[in-house]
Amino acid sequence: MKQRFFLTLLFSFWLIVNAQINLSYEENKSLTYEETIEAYELLASKYKSAELKTVGSTDSGLPLHLFVMDSHGDFNPARTQQRNKRVLLVNNGIHPGEPCGIDASIEWAEELLRNDDPLLKNTVVLIIPVYNVGGMLNRGCCFRANQDGPEMHGFRGNAKNLDLNRDFVKCDSRNARSFTTLFQQWNPDVFVDTHTTNGADYSYTMTLIAPNSGKMYSLLGAITDRELVPFLYSRMEELGYPMAPYVSTRKGTPESGIMHYPDSPRYSSGYVNLFHSLGFTAEAHMLKPFAERVKATKALLQALLEMTDQRGEIIAQLRAKAAGHTSEAREVELNHRVDTTTHDIFRFKGYEVEYRTSKVTGTEQRYYNTSKPYEKDVPWYRTLVPDLTVNLPDYYIIPQAWTEVVELLRLNGVQVKELRADTELSVDVMYITDYQSSARPYEGHYLHHEVQIRQERKELPFRAGDFVIRTNQPTNQYLAHVLDPRSEDSFFCWNFFDAILMQKEYFSPYLFDTEVERILEEDPGLKARFLAKKKDPDFASDVWQQLAFIYQRSKWYEPTHNRYPVVGFNGSFPDNLVR
Repeated sequence: MKQRFFLTLLFSFWLIVNAQINLSYEENKSLTYEETIEAYELLASKYKSAELKTVGSTDSGLPLHLFVMDSHGDFNPARTQQRNKRVLLVNNGIHPGEPCGIDASIEWAEELLRNDDPLLKNTVVLIIPVYNVGGMLNRGCCFRANQDGPEMHGFRGNAKNLDLNRDFVKCDSRNARSFTTLFQQWNPDVFVDTHTTNGADYSYTMTLIAPNSGKMYSLLGAITDRELVPFLYSRMEELGYPMAPYVSTRKGTPESGIMHYPDSPRYSSGYVNLFHSLGFTAEAHMLKPFAERVKATKALLQALLEMTDQRGEIIAQLRAKAAGHTSEAREVELNHRVDTTTHDIFRFKGYEVEYRTSKVTGTEQRYYNTSKPYEKDVPWYRTLVPDLTVNLPDYYIIPQAWTEVVELLRLNGVQVKELRADTELSVDVMYITDYQSSARPYEGHYLHHEVQIRQERKELPFRAGDFVIRTNQPTNQYLAHVLDPRSEDSFFCWNFFDAILMQKEYFSPYLFDTEVERILEEDPGLKARFLAKKKDPDFASDVWQQLAFIYQRSKWYEPTHNRYPVVGFNGSFPDNLVR
């Protein structure tokens, strides 16, 4: 009996050791979700320096997985930080119709583990096998109309039909909340999200959105521009995959100029930048064969690991300085845009653009003539400038009614305290004076933009349990981006505070009309503004507008209409007032 048990155990061990991962990307095939997880389970069972974890839920009902490679065989983020090891996080399948990173990561991980690669000595590698699980399960042949393979692939929308690469601030999905938790726990030094492009045709198999120094702590931005990104371009050339910046064109073609993609915090790379993680987006070219895209993605992952290994210590030091600087800084820049008044030059390998008349529409259509390659200098617009710089208050105060907002702040590592007792404070208040909203829903929201405010100093009451956030934290950049309503990815713009935009109390015109006479007699200044406004024919012909104009400037008008509930407080709290 014992002999049979031993033989069974030995046979099981033999099966594990000799089991193979079967990748078929050379045949234009990508792994299914089940095959992907099975591949990582096999690697975790085969190598002591690997573990496959579940790190939360997804909207599909299935868990989010995280594959960890640590040469110490210790898969705890706290002990990783104690050992002063660097962390590289790879995110795959956020858009499962772009699966080159899914297949590339498996082959790359297997080679690192099989060779006991010394690059794992100082760096822990984290791989999210599939982020958008629901989208990968929604598998078909034809979601990517212009992409060269694979034969079957997933869908961009997740189980709730959300594009998860627009969800990192608003966190509408369980996927995003799970990601936020693991990101805050592991605090990766380097992050990469693997994608496939849309757009122009050119010779490169891989293009890259790199961290932009215009949005970074100066010293960290300097080393990124001068050392890290040049290393990646050079190394990719050596590995046989010359690389270009992600081809976002200024006027339709690469020759018109390549524009840096100013990834705001709704996107993965923009989100991680708020915490001084070096966020990269890999964009393999859609018109190259799937097998080539997989190989190019694998090469970039290798280059990123080598970069992290070689420059990891200085990256860690500058990230720590960046966090300290952020804790002390009193200003934060928001809403970065590309400065088109200045540019660098990139030596670009493309194809001549020609035009022909479409037989379908009868209009002129652009195409790229691949029989006419060129190599020429093109403008590279990569300088970012902020549209807005805001001053941080000493504290933000958020009434306890807005618990969903505070829940997200805490999820993102923000230290939040509460008032112990009712109190009245002199605070800086913002009123929303104007904004535009998208005409159609965008990722489940009617996104606001072009937000205008008016600021006032007011004495307001607060209650025990209201939330207090001191702005001396490494999360200050995140705080400003989500709490200032003018930020393009603020909670206000994502409709978290829309209730304040609706007036709740009104008047009856036939009764208020007589009250208006008295109000105007007692307030000559208001009367003068009213009479001036009546020179507008549309206003003069609209009784409701006229009465509303006076009502909104009277004591009857509700003071909370359009008043943004998050306020700023400058000063200090008594020790016994905040817990």
